[in-house]
Amino acid sequence: MTRHLQVGTFPQSDEDLAAYFEVCRNSKSIIFFAVVETETQRHIGNAQLYDINWVTRTAYRGIVLGEKSTWGKGYALEIIHLLHTYAFDSLNLNKVVSLVSSANLAIEKLNLKSGYTKEGVGRQELYRDGKYFDRISWGLLRSDYIALRKDRMA
Repeated sequence: MTRHLQVGTFPQSDEDLAAYFEVCRNSKSIIFFAVVETETQRHIGNAQLYDINWVTRTAYRGIVLGEKSTWGKGYALEIIHLLHTYAFDSLNLNKVVSLVSSANLAIEKLNLKSGYTKEGVGRQELYRDGKYFDRISWGLLRSDYIALRKDRMA
């Protein structure tokens, strides 16, 4: 589950995680969501908008589905659509960015399906399991979101 996440690089204790959630709870630049499956009411993952810049109206997006049984069922795409609605309609942001490892082909497909544009490559910016990987930057503008929403409603 954490193969493509920075968080999985170093071991973390329960205290480390509790401290992280406390920082999130008190931050003006992180909005953290629990992802709960409607049918079962079980917690299956997390999503966040982070490093929110209220001046430039940008934020980074992160999602994790921790229950493997939920993978491939369309939840990630639904989560991204919900994050977009919140980011653009409620927070009035202009851009949402997804930074991902070049090894994460699933999120690349998901970003393309969600309307993101590949904007840049940070060569060998990530290190995992003895190897370097590129960090790919994907962006979705408010104007992209509005056009996609119109297409979905048509």
